[in-house]
Amino acid sequence: MRQIDRLTEEPAQKYTVVTDTGVTFTLNLRYLPRISGWVFSIDYVDTTINYMQLVASPNILRQWRNVFPFGLAVTSTDILDSLYVDDFATGRIKLYVLSAAEVDEVEARVYS
Repeated sequence: MRQIDRLTEEPAQKYTVVTDTGVTFTLNLRYLPRISGWVFSIDYVDTTINYMQLVASPNILRQWRNVFPFGLAVTSTDILDSLYVDDFATGRIKLYVLSAAEVDEVEARVYS
């Protein structure tokens, strides 16, 4: 599990993320003040997820576990989901890229 640590408090962010195995995907983050939270989009090969709300999860990409060879864990220092534009800058919300093996581990530990 590797933290995506370049995240800032900019309300629109775009990153090319490279996993430990060399898989590359595009991660877009956008803060929406009307919902007081962050949404994300992912582009990977021919699959796109658009504007899904960023919530604390051991693998927010779980429903695509058979599509993506990676996962995305979202943690919070409290029990709340993303709420503030500075969530990443303050470290309240952290994002981690999971390898395929880590996705399997989350499945075994959390969902079985």
